[in-house]
Amino acid sequence: MVFLDPAARHFYLDRAAASRATAGHLREASGIAPDHARLREVVRTLTARSPDFARLWTTHDVLAKTQDAKHLHHPVAGRLTLTYQSFDVRAAPGRQLVVYQAAPGTATAAALALRGSRTPPEDSSGSHGVRPGADPSRAGP
Repeated sequence: MVFLDPAARHFYLDRAAASRATAGHLREASGIAPDHARLREVVRTLTARSPDFARLWTTHDVLAKTQDAKHLHHPVAGRLTLTYQSFDVRAAPGRQLVVYQAAPGTATAAALALRGSRTPPEDSSGSHGVRPGADPSRAGP
């Protein structure tokens, strides 16, 4: 998304930092698994389709995904700042668990709490969006 999706221009508030980090994380992954076919395919595709990625790839910067902050613009929730921490999964070498969170008491925490607490709006029939005659137990979220 960082390099090929036009929405990234608005989603990442610091797209340059997100681009550097993503290229650096891919560089690290390619050093760990240089023969991984899917990873090589991703790098080839990004190099061919994104001049920004191609430029960053030639710097050979390696960045481990450990902890950092991401500054995003969600189309509904607005500006968000999330920190992440990554953990190596010992039972699956090369895999990581990445946990994102908002600092308590921040505008981001409030925005995420609001988004998570929303329920579908009730329509005039009181059915919460369930079509007449439909089985309400099978209604989607």
